[in-house]
Amino acid sequence: MVEKLQPMSDTFKNIYLPILWMMFIVFTNASLQAQSFGDELQSVKTENNLIGLAVGVRCGNSELATFYGGWSDVDSGIPIDENTMYRVASISKSFTAAGLMILYDQGLFQLDDDISEALGYEVRNPAFPDVLITYRMLLSHQSSLQDGGGYGSFLSATYQNDPTPDIQEVLLENGAYFTPNMWRTEMPGTYFAYSNLNYGLIGTLIEALSGERFDEFMSTHLLEPLNINGGYNVSELNDIESLAVLYRDNIPQADDYGGVAPDPFVSEDYIPGTNGSLFAPQGGLRCTLEDLLDFAHMLSNQGNFEGTQLLSAEAVEAILNTEWDYDGTNGDNYFGLFNRWGLGIHHSGANGTNDRVVSNEILMGHPGEAYGLISDLYFHSENGYTIAFVTNGYASGGGYSFGEETIYYLPEEQTFSLAEDFFWDACSTLRVDVKPPQKFCEGLNYNMQSNELIVPENFLGSRLEVYSPEGKVLKKDRLTSNRYHLSEESPFTIIHISGKESTCRLKAVNLF
Repeated sequence: MVEKLQPMSDTFKNIYLPILWMMFIVFTNASLQAQSFGDELQSVKTENNLIGLAVGVRCGNSELATFYGGWSDVDSGIPIDENTMYRVASISKSFTAAGLMILYDQGLFQLDDDISEALGYEVRNPAFPDVLITYRMLLSHQSSLQDGGGYGSFLSATYQNDPTPDIQEVLLENGAYFTPNMWRTEMPGTYFAYSNLNYGLIGTLIEALSGERFDEFMSTHLLEPLNINGGYNVSELNDIESLAVLYRDNIPQADDYGGVAPDPFVSEDYIPGTNGSLFAPQGGLRCTLEDLLDFAHMLSNQGNFEGTQLLSAEAVEAILNTEWDYDGTNGDNYFGLFNRWGLGIHHSGANGTNDRVVSNEILMGHPGEAYGLISDLYFHSENGYTIAFVTNGYASGGGYSFGEETIYYLPEEQTFSLAEDFFWDACSTLRVDVKPPQKFCEGLNYNMQSNELIVPENFLGSRLEVYSPEGKVLKKDRLTSNRYHLSEESPFTIIHISGKESTCRLKAVNLF
């Protein structure tokens, strides 16, 4: 039963009216900022001759602004909107890495295990036959594999031949698609070299470990729990008309299905664990802008999404930890874009500013580029600031202009800068103050990303009351554990906690 405060009581006048006024100002400012942000993004779209543009900015799981403009399918006259799915290119790698780490949580491998054990044959760099190739190396692009001369023909055969070739045909020296430059000359584990083949091999390992087809495993264990209707298999998408066509110079390059789903491309004879590259784990995920934002929120929320633990906090920590730092000689930093790397995650803004998304800050995520599309998903692991950017191509001009201050293309750089100007400060100052500052209140804290109270031992058994922005009591409860989840009460304005020693009040500040 919802209880109401007495109208115009001293408590209401002295506490809640000022807070409600503050909330009105904050929400009004956010609305005006989002409108101005949208106007600026429309200019970015026009200036860069973009076919379509989608941008989203969040603070934790609170949406600050979204923008959708242009065309998903020019010939059919279908506009970009919140339901538009995109082939998000290499952002797919971060999802694939998360999929593999689900199996890590199940205890099916350790990061420094030899991948040969799961595959059933020995995989080695011929120049270093005694050095194991491990899961950690693949995830962090330090395996010494690269997209050598045989990779293109192997990938074409993967998509076109029936039966699908086994991935060992490009990995092993006696393979039909092997060329000597499939392996680098540096010792595995010592040198960073970005490679799509690493993630085709990870897709194969997911199949070998799980016994499931890569696309089906990802849908069941990651995408569906994230409420993502897309996937790595176009023939099984629910709504093919929502899939954006990708363009260069106004000419379709990919995903131009004219509203008709393609025939299934997987042979009934396909054996999981032989060649997961068939489903493009390196770049073939189709999903919406909102799906990208949800995935980032899951990672910044220690693997939890809407109360479901998809990845353990340990697995997320492993994903986000630094696995490789560029020192000028220990890797190919991809023209200055990649200077630090985790497991399937790029650390932007590390070791310099050329690859920054936000000034003087390190954000986690991944960029993507393929068939005219460019995409980005980056988030701050502490304050939850997240930005997602997707364009499905350009109408004219022969390509994208390079950024003026960063390694990113100009429309990316402009969008990152605008989002920082409009929203970074608001997200950085989102906090909960504890008042009054008494000894009893020490240690009480609020985790913005997980929307949880952190409860010290001396609070256990205390009474909790949660109030809405309208001054209504949303919930009364007792604190019985060290973490108390508040998802159903958000957005709250005030929380009262009453114990034997004293009372603490948590007040939301700049809560969007």
